[in-house]
Amino acid sequence: MKHFTTKKEIEEVVAAIAQTMAEWGLENDDWMLGKNISIFYAGVLKRPKEVSRDITIHIVKDKIPWKIAKNDRSAVPPSKSKFLSDYLELQKKYQVGIDFWPLPDEYMDSALITQNKKIINIAGEKINIETLDKYITLRYQISKAIAQKPKEVIRDFYYVNEERYRERKEHYRKMMAVAKAQNDETTHKKIKETTDLYTKMMKFAYPELFGLEKEEKASELKGLVAYKNSEKLSGEIALAEKLDSEANLKKGLIYVFSHFTPADNHFVHFAKAIVTEGGGITSHAAIISREFKVPCLVGVKGVTKQLNKAQSIEINFTKGTINITK
Repeated sequence: MKHFTTKKEIEEVVAAIAQTMAEWGLENDDWMLGKNISIFYAGVLKRPKEVSRDITIHIVKDKIPWKIAKNDRSAVPPSKSKFLSDYLELQKKYQVGIDFWPLPDEYMDSALITQNKKIINIAGEKINIETLDKYITLRYQISKAIAQKPKEVIRDFYYVNEERYRERKEHYRKMMAVAKAQNDETTHKKIKETTDLYTKMMKFAYPELFGLEKEEKASELKGLVAYKNSEKLSGEIALAEKLDSEANLKKGLIYVFSHFTPADNHFVHFAKAIVTEGGGITSHAAIISREFKVPCLVGVKGVTKQLNKAQSIEINFTKGTINITK
């Protein structure tokens, strides 16, 4: 479920998203298709197999047809609503994850969506799509703001391992190649500045990835409580990254993630609890778990490695700790 296989698949899901947004009463000015699909149509990603099934939709905050919390980074439809039914059906039918990113936020104004629009035709639908310049402008503004924060805040916002770091750097490299081919010196310079800032920030927040600091085994598995419905919870675990498909999911397990993305939303229907190594209280995992009332512990450093051979754990939601029981 990680990547698309054909361009037709991408076109089908984009058309379905556009139709759903229209049914919800949103116009082209109210939302914009972003992330990997946008850079695919910008020519940065050449093959559908490079395009992640995690889809970002930037949406004007006061146009969202349901209420969201002030500081939520993701606008998840409320439980027991038609919006949620549509949202879940869309993701299930097309095997994608969809993240509604409300703007304005602390990094960017909603003008990113409403001004200098690039409208393209995809499967008969007119789509407002994030341009390469908008894509990199947003990432630069976020990186510039987050880079000033303490290491722990950066790690909460950006979960990075070797694979994710390499993928991001490769995307930036390809973006610079596209900007250079188009003789767009302004965008090329902006991408390079963003790449340099991102690299510097990751070296500060994750020195162990660069051999700058020895990775130390955490003395205890401890994280932040995103949602709880009891003081303690015990159960068998499953490492999400080792599961090949939804067919392998079982109800009643504690699912453990390195990082929880919109493409993982379907896990909440099976999980007794969710544990993530990356993310903080405003992460996607935290927001989803609160909406669906699934116990969740986020930001547990080293959890995927330390639970690699474990079978059962106990989560203490009072202390935010995990104890291996088997």
